[in-house]
Amino acid sequence: MADYVSDDDEGAPSQAIPTGPAPGAGLPPPSDESAWETTLAGAIPAIVSISFATTVPFSTYRAGASHATGFVVDAVKGLILTNAHVVRPGPVIAYASFSNYEEIELCPLYRDPVHDFGFFAFDPSALKFLDPLPAIPLAPDLARVGIPIRVVGNDAAEKLSILHSTLARLDRPAPFYGSSAANDFNTFYYQAASGTSGGSSGSPVLDRSGAAIALNAGGKSSAASSFYLPLDRPARALALLAAGKSVPRGTLTTVFAHKHYDELRRLGLSPDDEAAARATFPSGNGLLVVSKVLAGSASEAAGLAVGDIVWTLNGVPLNEFLTLEAVLDESVGNKVSLAVRRGGELVELCLPVVDLHAITPAEYVSFSAGIFHAVPYHIALNRSIPLEGVYVCSAGHALGSGGFAAGSVITAINGTPVPDLDTFEAQLAGFADGTKVTLHAFNVADPSRNVVAIAIIDRKWFPMARHVRNDATGVWDTVLSPPAPAPVPRAPQSTPLLDAGTSRIAAALAPSLVVVRMAIPHMIDGVVSSRFIGAGLIVDAARGLVVVDRGTVPISLGDVRISFANSFDVPANVLFLHPIHNFAIVQYEPSLVGSTPVASATLSSTPLTAGAATHFVGLNADETLITRASSVTKVAKFGMRRSKAPAFRQINIETVRLDLTLSSIGGVLVDDDGAVQAFWAAFLAKPSKTVAESAGGIPVTSVLAPFLDVYLSRPILTEPVPANTAHVQLWTVSLRGARAYGLTQAWVDTLAAISRSHEALKVEQVAFSSPAADALAAGDIVLAVDGTPVATFAGFAAAIATAPSVSLTLWRGGSQIEVPMETTPLVSDERARFVYWQGALLQPSFLELQLYQKDMPRGVYVARLHAGSSAHLWRLVSKTWIVAINNVPTPDLDACLAVLRTLKTGESARLHTVSLRGKTVVVTLRINNEYWPTVEWLRNGLEWERRVVEPLNE
Repeated sequence: MADYVSDDDEGAPSQAIPTGPAPGAGLPPPSDESAWETTLAGAIPAIVSISFATTVPFSTYRAGASHATGFVVDAVKGLILTNAHVVRPGPVIAYASFSNYEEIELCPLYRDPVHDFGFFAFDPSALKFLDPLPAIPLAPDLARVGIPIRVVGNDAAEKLSILHSTLARLDRPAPFYGSSAANDFNTFYYQAASGTSGGSSGSPVLDRSGAAIALNAGGKSSAASSFYLPLDRPARALALLAAGKSVPRGTLTTVFAHKHYDELRRLGLSPDDEAAARATFPSGNGLLVVSKVLAGSASEAAGLAVGDIVWTLNGVPLNEFLTLEAVLDESVGNKVSLAVRRGGELVELCLPVVDLHAITPAEYVSFSAGIFHAVPYHIALNRSIPLEGVYVCSAGHALGSGGFAAGSVITAINGTPVPDLDTFEAQLAGFADGTKVTLHAFNVADPSRNVVAIAIIDRKWFPMARHVRNDATGVWDTVLSPPAPAPVPRAPQSTPLLDAGTSRIAAALAPSLVVVRMAIPHMIDGVVSSRFIGAGLIVDAARGLVVVDRGTVPISLGDVRISFANSFDVPANVLFLHPIHNFAIVQYEPSLVGSTPVASATLSSTPLTAGAATHFVGLNADETLITRASSVTKVAKFGMRRSKAPAFRQINIETVRLDLTLSSIGGVLVDDDGAVQAFWAAFLAKPSKTVAESAGGIPVTSVLAPFLDVYLSRPILTEPVPANTAHVQLWTVSLRGARAYGLTQAWVDTLAAISRSHEALKVEQVAFSSPAADALAAGDIVLAVDGTPVATFAGFAAAIATAPSVSLTLWRGGSQIEVPMETTPLVSDERARFVYWQGALLQPSFLELQLYQKDMPRGVYVARLHAGSSAHLWRLVSKTWIVAINNVPTPDLDACLAVLRTLKTGESARLHTVSLRGKTVVVTLRINNEYWPTVEWLRNGLEWERRVVEPLNE
């Protein structure tokens, strides 16, 4: 891990350039420590704390929100100097807060491609209460070893901190942040022990006159050392920008390092050459040496090599970076003569000067939530790779599902070379949605290893577009890619079944077992992962119906594919998600499997009990069949603890446990004849960022078969299921415990006769908006339904399945009562609508939320936040409800959308939010509809539809 960190929360002779009232102007330089008070009083009004968000991953930077510092360097034109790793090369939104807490929006104006400095622009007239606005002059020539300094800025995001130190070095090598980071080079850095930390990026390093002599950029994580960028090159850039000119930047695509004479001798510098160099540069202690040359570059082709000692540039002796940079910046598009010492010999080279801005990515293609652009110059240098191919900055939905990771470089698609972004976009735009393509790539961490993988084109979930940085406006221009062509009809495919070996039972199940994969583009309903795999069981081959657990298909939003015999796969639709039990029904098109000998599984009518012999038949992740003989240890209630991240949670079920531990992606328990006794499912036992799963058998006779009997009896599977349930979480209490509640002996005897474990049903929680909430309360013991005693989950479910209302016999408060209860129609547990607003995913509340707390707020639920979004920047919190916006109640998505459409870019919105613990917090959020337009997703039948919600009078 790198020993250095940049100081944000996540990186020709010059002269002083006064561009506004200078701190301490007209005063003699302070002569003692007490004079710092006057200096700082003048400087602090020009120093701003910056809140910024990187809206998408770009180049070496991740998406996210952070804090930093900047300072006004031109009060008339409104220019703020800070670090390049704050301005960022990719899309960024930023705001500055001045010392008087006036807040203004910043426009990214310039970020240097190599050196860690950049400029934001702002409108000085937007400041109403800071007059006059001071500016801090840049005075790079005033830097001296031993002078006292003050680093003033937003250290640790504390708005204003003043750190004092003494300038210790002016010739430190630029810090190295890591091979995957943007590292400064071809410059010295300054060093002092000021101990800066997160938020200090972009702070001015002040001398006692109040001038900035350096720019704080980074620090050493294991010490108090801080590193400052000299201001010679920022001063040049400022003069050009203030004059309305561009900032030329030239490069030999080479990293130079300053080496001392002792090391130069080891590199082959002769005594005579050393003497000549020392005579030419009497105050110097070394020369420049070639450290890296870009692979495949013109400099490499011309013969420039690592280890070369720089002797002259255009015939002029050279030993430092400033002259080198000044010559190159004025020679863009031309050639320079570089003489180097190599092994004692003088080698003359004629090298082209490349436009550094031209080889630095300033555009990208967004495809299926992935970000793709040219190979970053810094990455190419660090990893010794050429600037060829397309860099995967973020893999997104489609490529992530295909196994690609960020840091890959795509070189070909379906065998066609992809040298640049234009070719990449044109290739992808020519494929229909759902097309499988072959990608050739390598990862920058291991460039010698080629990777070939399959990805499925996605043009449904995310728009594909080209985004180009516009430094005139400060935003990125977006052009949608051409529409995808119409899909080609799928041809049927066929395959023989998997080899079952000598197992007769495995051979009997092979036609019914499949592998189900799901890729999720938007993680609603508390889903904590975007990709799942599990086993499925074909229950109706004629209609292509497959039972799968909700650990594999947790929601209806996503791409489901079913794999047959590890030979081919076909797409599937999610038809039904059981609201309280851990299974779903998905459907594939039967004609697509051709002559593959698939078959409906035979379901057993004999319930499993403790001690019964059974056989496990399942699938491994490599889709091979496995089978094991086993016996049932118990059939017992299964409970899942309530999680801090509410998501689907299995309730009201008994599961089958075995006497062995199975390593598989799922399967079934079958009898000697191959009839399925239980479906072996994965249960998300603790939904969180670290997903822990447990497995168990869902009984056929008590859970699956009763549902399938009703579900499969309908000719149209999208019609409502003619069955009922109750949104209530039950548990059990021993009859011994029930006696403590005062339960009578007569009821104890009655329940003991129907409960093998001598237990009664007890109400744990009732869904807030469920009809059951009018009848049941936590702590109730359920004795009977419509006069028939019940003591098991299955018995209670069966008793209410066919009745729109029932009469419940309860034990409450020490006495028996009769209460009516309306049942709830058995409908698929899914959200058919959600909204993406300012980077926040808003949705209706789902069942687990209603079971989570007693009085659920009436509002829209914030399921997730996009890193780097407005919602992230302004600290909206996920897993909360928005109950009002600008004092207008938002009880549902319709009411919420009506308010959202009135909010314009630049305006502030007041969000009244309620947490899972019932805490009310007001969040203020600045609207940015340019980067974060409001998008509504609706499920129409089996398809999801994306709609952009246009704001009113934007």
